[in-house]
Amino acid sequence: GPEMGGTHVQLKGRNFFPFKEILDEIDNANDTFCAFLDLKVRVPAVVTNSTRATCISPPSYYWHQSRVELTLNGVEYTDDDRIFYYYKPPLLFDVQPREGPVRGGTKVTVSGTNFQDTGQIRCSFGGSTVPGTFISTT
Repeated sequence: GPEMGGTHVQLKGRNFFPFKEILDEIDNANDTFCAFLDLKVRVPAVVTNSTRATCISPPSYYWHQSRVELTLNGVEYTDDDRIFYYYKPPLLFDVQPREGPVRGGTKVTVSGTNFQDTGQIRCSFGGSTVPGTFISTT
């Protein structure tokens, strides 16, 4: 997610509590957290069922990744952490050409910084999303 935080992080696993039968007995607001270990930050988490929990990533302008664990009681944490990766948001400098026919098909070059070669680059034009191609870091 972006370094400014705010990404909805979904944790998947097994035996997350509360199960439906005890949902009302668990204090999600005060006991359930995602711990971003490398940032030394805990953020509230919500367990939605026995295999899923969600939390919102905190900002991280220094670390590029953090191990994440879950606690359901505020004390004991999961045995195995997972890595959450941060990135600098892309900044656009220019788009060429700036116009094209309504039917589409025009090759467009987008210039900017902080682009990542993820293999999943997409461009959106008026609600239509199309695959993009990463050309260069410079």
